[in-house]
Amino acid sequence: MRVRAAAFLLLALGAAGCSGSHSGITHPESLRVLNHLSAKQSAFGVILDAKTGRALAAFRVNNAIRTAIADGHRGWLIGGGFIRVNGQLHKRLAHIRADGTLDPNWRPEANGNGVSVSSLARIGSRLYVAGDFEQLDHSPRLWLGALDAATGKLLPWRSPHAAVNYPVLLAGDDRLYVGGYGLTSSSGLISLRPNGRPDPRWRAQVDTSNIEGGSVRILALARGRLYFAGMFGKVDGVSSPGIAAVEADDGRLVAHWHPPPRVRHCVACTDVGALATASRRVFAGTSRAVFALDPLTGAIERGFGAHIGLTAGIYGGAWVNSMAPAGKRLYLAGYFDSIDGSRRPGVAAIDAATGRVVHSWTAAANQASGSVVAASGSRVLVGIQLGRAVQFDVGGLEAARQPFAKLDVLLALSGPGKVRVGLGRRCNYKRWTETGRCAGPVTTWIGTVRFPSAGRRHFRHGIPGPPGRYFVRFVPQATGGQPQSPYDDVFRH
Repeated sequence: MRVRAAAFLLLALGAAGCSGSHSGITHPESLRVLNHLSAKQSAFGVILDAKTGRALAAFRVNNAIRTAIADGHRGWLIGGGFIRVNGQLHKRLAHIRADGTLDPNWRPEANGNGVSVSSLARIGSRLYVAGDFEQLDHSPRLWLGALDAATGKLLPWRSPHAAVNYPVLLAGDDRLYVGGYGLTSSSGLISLRPNGRPDPRWRAQVDTSNIEGGSVRILALARGRLYFAGMFGKVDGVSSPGIAAVEADDGRLVAHWHPPPRVRHCVACTDVGALATASRRVFAGTSRAVFALDPLTGAIERGFGAHIGLTAGIYGGAWVNSMAPAGKRLYLAGYFDSIDGSRRPGVAAIDAATGRVVHSWTAAANQASGSVVAASGSRVLVGIQLGRAVQFDVGGLEAARQPFAKLDVLLALSGPGKVRVGLGRRCNYKRWTETGRCAGPVTTWIGTVRFPSAGRRHFRHGIPGPPGRYFVRFVPQATGGQPQSPYDDVFRH
């Protein structure tokens, strides 16, 4: 099958914060860990200077970082699917100090089947933790619990019985917003007091219970309004497919906020994968671009826009997973490798006023993808998965265009390398439909397409032999790396 990247990346951004005993980056040599990449993906945390995008320090995690928030002292509290940070046991939760080092004394755990911490929020000294877990710090807590942010000790706080499944969290000034998949009798978006009791004034009812995969997945807060996106059809009985805004204090629907990024022919869908807010804008990241929306009406601001791309994604697949403003910049994280044509694998920075690409750290890898953003001081924490293996994609073999008089295909490679192309006749069709591989050998190698860098190139070649069924085999290989799994496709000549 096609070589795909499944990588994840985390950014933590912010304005200037208070100093602490670990206020300076003391080990830039830690960046060397990023040089030791293999064909398999490896997960890291990278700390950037938020103003310049320069990499300052890095650390390794054994699985993806999925969430991070400021610790109040220019460091970060992180969560994800990892159980080790720089080789030390930290099960799905860890504290990264302002200098980029791991706090060895902060050691809460999230446990259970299929465990991952996917969302964090902090109100004062209380850290709220959400994800797919059954235990938090060795005590029963299903999906949601609370810790002392400074010590990591479990607090007696519990969410109400009617809370949402698979929650996503956002801290307000005096309340906790919880989005997710609503139970039968519950909304997919609720508001809790810091003590865990439901806010009696909250009126927003986001119906997700009758939608397969329905949930509130993204939350953002600005100027007294709560913006959210996901898969839902109505808010308070009003059609609001996939994206909406409510008043932050009582959940009253902002009926005149109608952003255009919605999916046609789907009553519950939106194309938005990430939201971020600034004083006069709501930023929306989609599979095509980043837009600036009017916070009052949702109208798209003309002249602003950063188009995202994925070289080895001929049929799409690019996505913005997270965004966060930092001073004059907006940092992006997601599954992409270019912004407006400039190579930016997995993480990028754009001018928050114009949407134009600005300089930032670029991973020296053929695979990269990002997941989430948070803010802490004047730095950015990037949790990223990197790999040397190239991603491959091909277009032009659609069944509707067959039979072919000659091969005319578009090849894409995510890094420098080459793709060898061969033809064969013997292919067990059932095996191919199940595995993507033909059992027969290649009888004729008809060419090699070389890529000096990541890009797309056409390959055209006549088909030697009589009419009939053939298969074409593509064998991608990274420069200096090992051949990747071949990709076979069956066609008629």
